[in-house]
Amino acid sequence: MISHERHCLGIYRLPAHRAHIIKQSVTICGNNCKSFGMALSALRRIHQYMDENFSMGVVRGFEISNSTGLDTIVAATRILTPAESKVWSPVQGGPSTDIDPENVLRDLIDSGKYLFTEDNVVAYSEMLPDIVEG
Repeated sequence: MISHERHCLGIYRLPAHRAHIIKQSVTICGNNCKSFGMALSALRRIHQYMDENFSMGVVRGFEISNSTGLDTIVAATRILTPAESKVWSPVQGGPSTDIDPENVLRDLIDSGKYLFTEDNVVAYSEMLPDIVEG
């Protein structure tokens, strides 16, 4: 189960200088399957390695929980990045119309105060096992 949530309620009333606080998050629940649990353990180790080997503040945390009896991971990021941030590269074309149908975010980007960067993109993919016939 995957849930993607954008915390954009009130975006039209949000002062432009606070646009960087708008968050989006993804919640993935593995239904307690063994391979998902192993993947979470691997993610913990990868995150720990990256956190130890990158500059302070570059690697953000993520949440792994078992609050409802199911292994769950939650990752969140800002929808826009302040322009003075030099950590992430801008994404050409900015946010899609699915994310920004009214061009509210695009107007903030065009103001020069914010960027739409690699850190602001949420992409989905599905891993399928190889099926070998024989």
